[in-house]
This record gives sequence, structure tokens and C-alpha cells, in this order.
Amino acid sequence: MTYQPGVDVKGRPVAPADLQNGTSSILSQNFDLELKFTLAELLGPRAGAYAQGRAGAAQLTVGRLQFDPATGRLKLGDEPVQAPAQAAAEDAVLKACRAHLAKPPKR
Repeated sequence: MTYQPGVDVKGRPVAPADLQNGTSSILSQNFDLELKFTLAELLGPRAGAYAQGRAGAAQLTVGRLQFDPATGRLKLGDEPVQAPAQAAAEDAVLKACRAHLAKPPKR
């Protein structure tokens, strides 16, 4: 059998392998990540009584990290993140993503 575009080896129609149309819309949008921490995480060892119970579990939004895949630039709020800070921010995001993915799925 000779190659025929759009057809598998059994003659059935298949979608083309060209993914440019599907990925361009994904890569053209910005990604936002809301940075939230609990009071206990922000106060650390100094938390004392504030970080115990429900107050310590309260989540606080401290900012929004924005990533533009077209340019590869990060912004925290409206401010661009500079190169050394960007590397630290990328490391923090990577660490958070790895920690999230390492958790077993909820059932």
C-alpha cells in the first residue's frame, strides 16, 4: 500500500497531523495564576495564636502572576518581572506545580 494523506493503513479517514491551527489559539492567550497563601504560611513561625484554627487556614490573595507564552514574559500584577526575579518566580511556580502533581488525586 502506498501513502495516502488523510487515510490510515486500513483506508479509514484520519485527522491531519498538522497541529498549527489547534495550538496557535492556546499559545496566543495569556495564563494567569492567582497567588494565594494561608495566614499560617505567610506568618510562619511568628504566627502564634493567629495561625491556629480557622484563622490560620484563611486564604489571602497576594497577587496575580501573568505569563505571556508569545513573549515568554512574566508580570506580577501590572509590573514586569525582571530577569533575576523572573527566574525565582519561575522556580517557585515550577515547585508549586510539582508539589501539586505529586499529590494523589482526590476521590
